[in-house]
Amino acid sequence: MQWRLVIIYAQPAIAAVYQGLASLVTQEVAKGKDRLSRRKMPQTDESQRSPKIEDLNLSFKDYQKIFLQEDSFKKLYAVISKLQQENQNLLEKLNFMNHLENYESQLTAKEEELQRVNMTLQKFEKDNKVLQAKLKHTEVCEQKAPEVPNFQVIKKIESAYSRRMEEFERLIFGKDKKSS
Repeated sequence: MQWRLVIIYAQPAIAAVYQGLASLVTQEVAKGKDRLSRRKMPQTDESQRSPKIEDLNLSFKDYQKIFLQEDSFKKLYAVISKLQQENQNLLEKLNFMNHLENYESQLTAKEEELQRVNMTLQKFEKDNKVLQAKLKHTEVCEQKAPEVPNFQVIKKIESAYSRRMEEFERLIFGKDKKSS
């Protein structure tokens, strides 16, 4: 029973001793690693030692100069530059193709609009010829019988002719005679 009391009271002391030994061992291991790392590194003058990239505050151009000193980096940079140039050329071609497609679609739309206007123009020309023929017929009839003019027929033909001309102007020029 006495041993038990000794062990119970001694446990914190034993734990403290173990912790102290563990910290001493950790410190000695760290010192040993430091000594080994110093032995492996050749002793150079601080002016001769090349600075680490993290220590420098360099711009992108400075990094390029550092990397271009190595052959592999030169090759890699050349490949990257070539790929960037090809990418730029492909982007320019793509933009050009997009512009061509836009122009082509605009041209197609204009051609379709021109065809519609031409068809409407042909229709109005045909109607115009018919109305002019009726007007001539009416004038001939009027000359043959001047004492009995048919004003209603003439007014109908003139109003139909003027309506057609207004429709034609509105279609071609996109405006109403009333609004202008």
